[in-house]
Amino acid sequence: MRPSQHPSPAPTPLHLIVAGVAGGVGTTTVAAALARTLAAAMPGRVGLLDHDGGTLFARAGVWSDDLRWARPGTASVHVQCLGSAAAALQRVPPSTPGLVALVVAPWHKDGLRLAAGVVAGAAAVEPLILLDDVTRARDGQEPAVRSRLGLPYDRALAAPGALQDDRASHTVRTAVGRAADEVLRRAGSREPAVPHQG
Repeated sequence: MRPSQHPSPAPTPLHLIVAGVAGGVGTTTVAAALARTLAAAMPGRVGLLDHDGGTLFARAGVWSDDLRWARPGTASVHVQCLGSAAAALQRVPPSTPGLVALVVAPWHKDGLRLAAGVVAGAAAVEPLILLDDVTRARDGQEPAVRSRLGLPYDRALAAPGALQDDRASHTVRTAVGRAADEVLRRAGSREPAVPHQG
């Protein structure tokens, strides 16, 4: 969750859609963590879009930190949280420039099944799957999806209010950085947004 010294510019436009397969899987937290990482790497360019009743602005710390967020109407990078509406990805128009879809699913049999269903139904985009709580995986089953990243459990992510990057573990910061790098790679950027540390 730390920007690199020389972040690459994001392609214009970049529209990251983060959607969960169910409520309570960490969709808003993942969207906020990625938005904070991208905003730190690209000050003044990242804007947020949230679903009705969502808490993305509060989780991302828009009003409580010193990250430079884009002013309304000026963002070239949009992070949109759909909440538990991953099925909406099936209605994304084909060939949407700069669109990257990220589906958040729990790392268990039902979560993997739901994630695979989203991938099968999303003809316009191949969603990137972020499986949360990988440290609690018990069945050892590999997901039936090709594009996946893991996010380990961390109390700092579960705490209410704005995310505090300095309280997240090194492992979580690295995992979020890798997810941000993959988002930028899929959108057409060539350089990582964050350094990979171990």
